[in-house]
Amino acid sequence: MIKIINISHIMRYRLLLSTLLLSVFIHTNSTYAKIKQVSNISEPSFGIKVGASFNRFNYTSSKYNKVSHWQRGSGSSGNILWIMGGLTGEYPLSDQVAAAAEILYERKGSYAVGYIKIKQESIVLPISIKYYAKSVSEGISLQVGLQPSFVFSTKKYKLTEGIDTKVVEEEIKKEDLREEDKIQTFDLALISGIEYSFANGLKLGATITMGLLEQYENKKKDDKWHIKAAGTRVYMGYNLAKLF
Repeated sequence: MIKIINISHIMRYRLLLSTLLLSVFIHTNSTYAKIKQVSNISEPSFGIKVGASFNRFNYTSSKYNKVSHWQRGSGSSGNILWIMGGLTGEYPLSDQVAAAAEILYERKGSYAVGYIKIKQESIVLPISIKYYAKSVSEGISLQVGLQPSFVFSTKKYKLTEGIDTKVVEEEIKKEDLREEDKIQTFDLALISGIEYSFANGLKLGATITMGLLEQYENKKKDDKWHIKAAGTRVYMGYNLAKLF
């Protein structure tokens, strides 16, 4: 009888130990799968992106050629704030590096009270390399690249202060624009940013752009100011490949 009881206890302990080990194994696999979902970029992905953009013009003086660029006078216009959105795609080059391309709608331009407001409807095509920095945190990626953009509509408004300091906008007709006031319809910019990808496919990120080309078509030889575009985006995206 005693032997039967001992064997019964041993069998019970073995069953308990097996159950415990099985639970640990299942939990470990589940945790690993979640981590792998975040950091795994072994498959191409595609998705959507929507957010807000803040775009402006930067002005840099070249009056004093012997002065270093970072010491010359500079300034920027007010921002044009508007929604942005479009399609995104990503193709892995390794387990930490991926090539990314996007096609986005965005409103660009500048805003200067007492002077002028420029509103440009544009299509931008960011092309970048993304680096998934596992040493920092799973899911975080850094990106850098180039961004061509094409303006398909440009409107200019004269801004004046009205009653109670309210700003009054008056659209400037195309026939009233001088040749030197025409703005480029193509721009090329440097782009950099940071993004966090969640395991469920949701993405949050921010990017900044710095234009490389002059914004005005007919820049005068004696014009001592360089005018280039710049902007910031904050966005939310989703990897549609997670649905398949």
